Amino acid sequence: MNLSFSTNRWAGYSFADFLRIAKTYGFQGIELHNVATVGDLSAARRALIASDLRVSCIDMVADIAGDTQSALAELRQCLDAAAALRCPYVRVRTHAEFSSAAEKPHAEFAESAECSSGAKESHAEFAESAEDKSFAGPTPSGPESSLRAFLAAAVPEAEDSGATLLIETAGPYADTARLRDLLGDFISDSLAALWDLHHTYRDGGETPEATITNLGAYVRHVHMRDSESPDSPALVGEGSLPIPEIMNALRSVNFDGFVSVEWDPAWNADLADLDIVFPHFIAYMSRYEGLARARTTLLDNHDRTGKYVWKKEELIE
Repeated sequence: MNLSFSTNRWAGYSFADFLRIAKTYGFQGIELHNVATVGDLSAARRALIASDLRVSCIDMVADIAGDTQSALAELRQCLDAAAALRCPYVRVRTHAEFSSAAEKPHAEFAESAECSSGAKESHAEFAESAEDKSFAGPTPSGPESSLRAFLAAAVPEAEDSGATLLIETAGPYADTARLRDLLGDFISDSLAALWDLHHTYRDGGETPEATITNLGAYVRHVHMRDSESPDSPALVGEGSLPIPEIMNALRSVNFDGFVSVEWDPAWNADLADLDIVFPHFIAYMSRYEGLARARTTLLDNHDRTGKYVWKKEELIE
């Protein structure tokens, strides 16, 4: 496994700043939120190579259960950026409310998908069948219908680009059985899952074992943060999320992707500095075997008489 951090909510930093921060603390990559802030993609690619860093994932901002055309327009920007930056994944998500029960929209679509490689024909069959009321099972409506329409168009574009769309386990998909069924309907190597630990555990009420049983090797990228309760964020390892069990669940499927820390400086005024949050994450995660880490994650103090997980002279008098 490798470690990255999400740039989401860290305002006032440039792409070059994020690369410098990643190198300073021993991350192997950064997760880009909103590619419009990157600027020149060719220059960004050169900077990544020079820094020996990777973009672990690119985050779409739009809700994919909203306006399909505007979401597709943003997706194409993300796919172009992913190709330019050699990033394998684009995160997509929704926070829309669906019906309470996970629905299998069309039995015949699921059967036809199993007989193919997940190529464009399967997605076209689904799109056509959506209006055919003769199929068994309920027809999704509202936000769920919009989401499936987005995926029916987006998955073939991702297949053509070489990127993989990762549906985040948030909103209705904090219920990972529902997400498993959706992924099974589309059957494509270019559609998988991003496991957001907070949402499955706090919102979905799932154990790590249940989540990995549902999603297994569909999990390609992980979002990590910790908390004492849904409304009480904590530094990773200082809350009550079962992180050891989570790591064991990832090992059980030979996960070798990125674990990306998320933090909003607005969550805690005393922990609003990335020079505290990020080195703490690196230091905590170093206890787990198999993690790819930089040679040194501890920092010297000014007189080089000791090592610390944060910039001591800058934060403590």
